[in-house]
Amino acid sequence: MKKILFVLIAGIVSANMMAQKSVETVTNEKIKYTVTKNDPDQYNRTRLTLDPINVDLYMGTSLSFAAKLETQISKFVPQVSYSRAYFEANVDKGPATRSTYELGTKLIISERNVDKQDVHVTLHSSTTTEGNYRVTHEKYINVPATIKRISSFYFGYFHWTTPMVITNGQSSNDGANGINSYYHYAKADGSLNVPIHDWAGYSGTDVQPFGIKDSPSIMERLSGIKVGYNLRTIENLFVNVDNWGERKVRKINDFSFNLLYAFDIQMDHFTDNAGVEWQYEATTKKLTRHLGWNLEYAKQFRVVGWHWGIGYNPAQKVEHGGVKSIMDNGFNMGVGFSFSLSVHKGFLIKQPEPAK
Repeated sequence: MKKILFVLIAGIVSANMMAQKSVETVTNEKIKYTVTKNDPDQYNRTRLTLDPINVDLYMGTSLSFAAKLETQISKFVPQVSYSRAYFEANVDKGPATRSTYELGTKLIISERNVDKQDVHVTLHSSTTTEGNYRVTHEKYINVPATIKRISSFYFGYFHWTTPMVITNGQSSNDGANGINSYYHYAKADGSLNVPIHDWAGYSGTDVQPFGIKDSPSIMERLSGIKVGYNLRTIENLFVNVDNWGERKVRKINDFSFNLLYAFDIQMDHFTDNAGVEWQYEATTKKLTRHLGWNLEYAKQFRVVGWHWGIGYNPAQKVEHGGVKSIMDNGFNMGVGFSFSLSVHKGFLIKQPEPAK
């Protein structure tokens, strides 16, 4: 199942890149059109975005839903978001459902309209399959129009609940003589700290959690701050094209880069079959990674949209599948599809700078 989901996300991300595309261009000289609306200031500033499908590669593979609400108040764009998984691959699945919520705001530092920018207006598009390739035939015109560019700083608070998977000691991967070299078992009251041994065949004197065959997966809880930069471009163009009718371009593009700092990282306890409460204890402070980053891009049309992201998360470091790789609990990649409900309403909005 995990391999199936990996193929799914890889296919979604790379489909357009790998497909052979054939484009038929109709030039402006051959087509007459009339611009009936060219006003990016009239974009909807209050928006509720719902993501029914997010595919994430982070500590295993998961499908989740998400919701995000944002509005604009003067130079600020406060926003709140929440996501929760509804399916997780059996491998690396934690005892609870992973979830995230975030509260923050963008501070607009620049908002201006730019004239005479080519806007891609599609007249007709069709896709056919030829052999192993998807071929897209498109007729379009480029219409000079005004677009809006908004640059913002972002500052927010995040809280994540994610699975943490620690393997038992294995002589081939996790340490000499079947001992996990990164984490120990420790009783929650601090009375005992012992190495994690390979359960199969262990007959030593180190006390292990009673009746626990494999190291239990637990949930990791992170709280921190997120700061970054966002560039938003807005197109809002209506065109009447001879023999083609009215064509509308209503599109918002968001590009973001963020730095993450987790000031609090907690690992849940677990209970053995004798009712004793245990926890994992790192053998060195170097296993705690407080810093991370992410890069995100989103494209939102009038109602539907899509987004992708890649990054490296703060977390307690672990090995993934018993081997060291970028697929520990840091690397993250995801893609999703969205629907949005929006209104033009904003608050205390001033007119943008004159077009240049």
